[in-house]
Amino acid sequence: IDETERISAEEALRESEENFRDIADAASDHFWQMGPDLRFVTTSERFFKTSGMAHDAIIGKTRMELVGPETIAENPGLWKAHEDDLKNRRPFRNFEYALKSPNGKVRYLRVSGKPIFDRNGTFVGYRGASADITNYRRAQRELTHHNKMESLGHLAGGIARAAMGKDVGP
Repeated sequence: IDETERISAEEALRESEENFRDIADAASDHFWQMGPDLRFVTTSERFFKTSGMAHDAIIGKTRMELVGPETIAENPGLWKAHEDDLKNRRPFRNFEYALKSPNGKVRYLRVSGKPIFDRNGTFVGYRGASADITNYRRAQRELTHHNKMESLGHLAGGIARAAMGKDVGP
């Protein structure tokens, strides 16, 4: 009976892991896990597709190693705060950063994670999710550009009316 129960428990565990992997791979977000050294130990397949990076380019690397010193130098305060959260084992939400793929395309990611501790309270890493927000960022830039152009149009129109001696209004 003990052997039958063990086999049944192992089968249930395998099935549970397979179900989770299927859900993670079907989700629009990316799921990931870091070890206690803050290096990625696993990510969902979707992340490899989104980033255009190979498995060995991600697994075993820290987030800071993935983005490189140039990206960190663009906003060192942001990265310092994120690194402090990680080193102090604090959960974090909506950390946004740019990731350059091997083909040169820049993807923007929004990441959230929580520290994981074992039963003894020992830190064993982080688990979290990230979303590709590249299209959102692009739409945001386009809207900002459109609003600037509209404002310039109104300003130019007002200057033209004033130059023609017409009433500009209040």
